[in-house]
Amino acid sequence: MKNLRVVTALIFGVLLLAGNAYAQSNTFKLGGGLIYGSEVDELGIKLGGEYRFNENWGVEGDFDIFFTENNITWWDINAN
Repeated sequence: MKNLRVVTALIFGVLLLAGNAYAQSNTFKLGGGLIYGSEVDELGIKLGGEYRFNENWGVEGDFDIFFTENNITWWDINAN
């Protein structure tokens, strides 16, 4: 039951922040949000960005971090 409440709150938070989470320009986007890690069963935070060279080419990446109850930190870096 606790997991259902966490997932419901997370989905509501994502939907609420989805339209306002990015500071945008034509070539650069920066955003963040809340995430849920199924392997650690914890909420976390995400920071991501994207840079567009032109209409067809760009780079993007994000960093996710989870803080668990027993002071172990889980994190993840992605780049494309």
